[in-house]
Amino acid sequence: MTTVREAQCRHAAHYKNILNSADKLYVRGGGLMLRGLAFLDAEMENVRAAFTWCARNSKTDRIACLLSAEFAFAGAYILEARLHPKVYLCWLEDSISAARRTGNRLYEAAFLTNKALCQIALSQASLSVPILEQALLISREIHDRRGEGIVLDALGSAYSSLGLPDRALEQMQLGVAIKRELGDRIGEATAWANIACIHKRSGDARRAIELYEEWLPVIRTAGDFKSIALAAINLGESYLHVGRVDDSLTVIDEARLHFRALNDRKGECSTICCLAKCTVDARKS
Repeated sequence: MTTVREAQCRHAAHYKNILNSADKLYVRGGGLMLRGLAFLDAEMENVRAAFTWCARNSKTDRIACLLSAEFAFAGAYILEARLHPKVYLCWLEDSISAARRTGNRLYEAAFLTNKALCQIALSQASLSVPILEQALLISREIHDRRGEGIVLDALGSAYSSLGLPDRALEQMQLGVAIKRELGDRIGEATAWANIACIHKRSGDARRAIELYEEWLPVIRTAGDFKSIALAAINLGESYLHVGRVDDSLTVIDEARLHFRALNDRKGECSTICCLAKCTVDARKS
């Protein structure tokens, strides 16, 4: 006869696999990305319940501990799209502890990186830097070049948020070199888009436009609607800075449509505000 614990373990393992299936669809981009989100949305309450059970029992139950770590890795990409940063941060804290208890350093570095990205999203970039330095050290010690590149990108974002563009560019250029070494064309394009954003924030809209116009077409080929939308809205703002209002309206509206497809209300709202500003500027000109 199945015990309550065995049933709970099976339930958790099942919904961890559901989460991973949704994540695999999500990273393929395009229509599959939207299918992955819809799949997760339909099962999110069960996924939350399963993870909560694992987290609560991870200190006393080895299987729960293993599953607690595997959950965050199974949804490494899609969870960020559906959980508020404060909620995701709590998940990651539990998963980091589980990864350390099981000795999984690959997971630990990945979760530390995602934790830092949550902190940046919550305007806590100063807290993210030491976390990312830990993740970078682990990635280098276990010779995970892909993970190292991701951490360097995140470090660049942290320094940019702290108003340190030179340090941000230095880290991101290192990340670009790793992606080029690994033949990760889409990752390289996304990194260049992040570099373009730093130039935009620093007031060099023309350099930002050059980079976005070169690399946004590459990002589009992957069908990653969120990355496309973020790059498009930043390109639109850069166009606006140099007086190219019509071009700005076109790419910002593209971003709006992608955010809407993702059911990202915050992103869609930001694009509508940008479109309104463009419309006002167009009437003035």
